[in-house]
Amino acid sequence: MIKNDKSNTPCSSPIMCNAADTQSTLHNLQDEIFKQMRTYVNDQGLTVDIYSAEKHIFSYLQQMGLLLLQEVIANHNGGKVDEVINEQGTALPYHSMKKRTYISFFGKLEFERAYYWCTGENGFYPLDAKLNMPENMYSYYLSEWVQDSVADGAYDKAIQRYSNLLNIPLSKLCQENITQDAGGSSDDFYRQKDTSLFKEEGSTICIQADCKGVRMIPSEKPQTSPATPQGPRLGKGQKRGLKRDSVVTVDYTFDPVIRTPIQMIERLMRENKDKKNDTISFVRNPQVAASMDGKSVAFDRLAERIKMRDPCGIKDIVILVDGEPALEMRLHAMMEQMAFTKRVQATILDIIHVMEYVWKAATALYGENNNQRVKWVRKQGQAILEGRVGRVIGAIKQIITKQNEALVESAQDTLEKVIRYFTNHRHMMQYDQYLAKGYQIATGMAEGACGSLVKDRAEISGAKWSKKGVQAVLNLRAVKKNNDWNNFWHFYMNHKKIKLYGNFTFAI
Repeated sequence: MIKNDKSNTPCSSPIMCNAADTQSTLHNLQDEIFKQMRTYVNDQGLTVDIYSAEKHIFSYLQQMGLLLLQEVIANHNGGKVDEVINEQGTALPYHSMKKRTYISFFGKLEFERAYYWCTGENGFYPLDAKLNMPENMYSYYLSEWVQDSVADGAYDKAIQRYSNLLNIPLSKLCQENITQDAGGSSDDFYRQKDTSLFKEEGSTICIQADCKGVRMIPSEKPQTSPATPQGPRLGKGQKRGLKRDSVVTVDYTFDPVIRTPIQMIERLMRENKDKKNDTISFVRNPQVAASMDGKSVAFDRLAERIKMRDPCGIKDIVILVDGEPALEMRLHAMMEQMAFTKRVQATILDIIHVMEYVWKAATALYGENNNQRVKWVRKQGQAILEGRVGRVIGAIKQIITKQNEALVESAQDTLEKVIRYFTNHRHMMQYDQYLAKGYQIATGMAEGACGSLVKDRAEISGAKWSKKGVQAVLNLRAVKKNNDWNNFWHFYMNHKKIKLYGNFTFAI
């Protein structure tokens, strides 16, 4: 028995077919739909606007697709086979025909297929295995489209979009379960990804890391943490709600391009008008990821990607960080654990963060609108790029000493913060050497990933997450950002086939 359960279409009568006459009945229905479609085009279609005609024709095409899909299933004769053997070697006899619901891109199908079972053993449907039927009622093709949209935006919008477009029922809970299941397969996908298929690779590996907070649901709060009362007004540094860091990692390769401090300060001050002479290292095959399991887990997975990208272990490694001590410490611990330390040529403090501190100091000295502010920033920025950070620190200290009485307290505090930042990170600010070796000195990729990978999805209005839920969405989003969607979805379907049906054999 095969049943068409599609409604609100030009031909909405249910289709009831007996096994003996299924094929002929389906052929007749296909002919009837095509005839109705031709009649519509040459009659009613001439009396409506193009929007109405297009919508109506699409509904006919859906019906035709549904009938053709029904014929594909019917041609398998219910999946009856001569023998079914489970993983223990037990032969399972035929038991009965059982109904299955399948929601495809064309609409909803119901069909019967053979079930093999005996007491004490798990049952088996040969037709499900042969067709690689999904675990739930939604087709992989439909789920692929929905999950693609879920990775980009809210569940409700994705479900509403395809429910309205295709006129089919979609369950939000079921799609959330599919997201978690598919997203949970991304690590396995990347462990087997053939990075040798990258078109070109550079001579040097660059890795970057950063963190982005994600709002969590109350139940994600650690039970051991004491409750922090929140009054009607937040104190300094307090934020409402619970946040947990997503650790964003980026790896790619590049060929070093030598630049001078003057060229770099012109880029940073946006003074370079001759784009032809603007030398930039070309980023090759960037891979991004975001982990809600902490820095250690995130960096372990990053190490796996480095090994797969460079299995011979011969490429130099450059690390770019934003200055957070924990990130630097954990990255170096990972490098030591993986025996990568000798390959690390430099750990570089992001120059953009450095320049932000220079701008803060200049604003404290001159205010927002004084022309001397920009000149001072350019001078100090060039000195830093020339490897003279010690001189810059000394110059700011001298200003504090000479202008102590003239400086307002807030300006002096800012200058002292800048001095501490430069002093604490001085070991990562040898920019004259980095530029001479052609290394990149900005964490733009990690900064961008914090925004496009995490913030743009996880911080949509009103969003609060479970750890498992947001991790699954971020995994799927990273797959898209890495341009791996098609390959990943085929991997996921094959992965599910092995999980659901791999322990049985059957003979036709």
